[in-house]
Formats: sequence, C-alpha cells, structure tokens
Amino acid sequence: MSISDFKKSLDKLKADHAQNFDPVRFAYIQGVSLRLAKPQQQKNLALIGKAINSAEQYLADLDQYRAQVSPILDRLSAEFPSYRSEAETLFEQCYFKKLEQLSVRLNKQQTTEQSLTELRALTRGLNQEQPVSKHARELASIDDVLLQQEQSARLAKGEVLATKVDGSGEQLELQSMKYFRESMKHFNIDKIIARAIDEGPENPGPLNSQMLAIKSLTNMRDLSPEYL
Repeated sequence: MSISDFKKSLDKLKADHAQNFDPVRFAYIQGVSLRLAKPQQQKNLALIGKAINSAEQYLADLDQYRAQVSPILDRLSAEFPSYRSEAETLFEQCYFKKLEQLSVRLNKQQTTEQSLTELRALTRGLNQEQPVSKHARELASIDDVLLQQEQSARLAKGEVLATKVDGSGEQLELQSMKYFRESMKHFNIDKIIARAIDEGPENPGPLNSQMLAIKSLTNMRDLSPEYL
C-alpha cells in the first residue's frame, strides 16, 4: 500500500464515521498522516509501514466489533421498537460503546418494570383476600385468654387438660401447656442423666466405654447444665 492508498483508506474511514469507533487510535493515525504529508517524510519507509499497519489493524478491529454488536442492534429493534431509530443511528455512526450502554439501560428498565408488575399483581391478590374483622379478632383474643386462665386453674388442681380445637378441626396447644411440657421434659432428662451417672460400673477398666460416657456427662453437667 502506497501513501496515496493510505490516504484513500483514511478518507474512507472518515466517510464511514470510523473515527467514532476509537477516537484515540484514529487521532494517532491522523497524526501519522499529517507527518507523511511533509515532503521530507514521504520516503520514510518505517513511518509509511507504521501508518499502513495502523490503518489496516483499525479497519480489522472495526469490522470485528461491528459484527459483535450487530446482534445487539437486532435485539433492540425487536424488543424496543421505540428505540429502533436511535439504535440504528448509533450503529451506522460506529458508536458501538454507546449502543451497548443503551442496551444495558433498556434491560434494566425492562427488569424493573417486570418486578413492579409482579409486585402490583401480588398486592392486588393480597387486597382481594377477605380480611378478618377487628371485632372478630377481639373476640378470639378474649376467648383465648379466658380459656387459658381456666386451663391453668385446672392444671393447678391436677386435672387432665383437653386441647383446644379450632374451626378446621386442628388441635391448638395452650401456651401454659407448652411450658409445662417443656419443664417436664427437662426434669425427666435430668433424672435419666443422674441415674446413668449413679449406676456406673464398680470396677471399670481405663478404657471402659460406659465410664468414659459417664465422665463426659459429669463434666458437662458441672461446666454447663444448659448445654447438657
């Protein structure tokens, strides 16, 4: 490629808006072109070769990037018709970075709109559910309090308590009964552990598994009863 061919390629790049692809690299090629315009530099083979290589590499990168962003243009035209003209203008004028930024921005907007649509649908669904009236909630809470007081009094007398049944037929345990069951469970565990420690073998060997377990239980009881 001669100097005249290089200048023709440079003029073609300018006509195709190629300077918008990578302005810094294009400015460098233009600077080399200005140097070659001087008579004393027109026989500088090294400079001519550098200018030719720079122009050819620029054209190759431009074509590669154009092919890379072409699917983005097609997708934007299909999914966002109102932005089709803007996207095509950016593509034709080699503003590929701006085209990618437009794609990212529209995708974020689309995701946000979908999320808001789902949230609105969920809100409508919740609003359509029949709310429990304030009066019904008050009656239910009063009944629960009275029933729990009655059951607590009967429990203090040693009577067997019946569990409450709701409208669906499921049994609901009173809070006081839950506390009682938890306390009895811990009491029984303490008795089992105490019996296991007391009933240890009389003459265990140094590696007797039962005695090792008893020692572990004893140490845990001394260090942390809650953990035990």
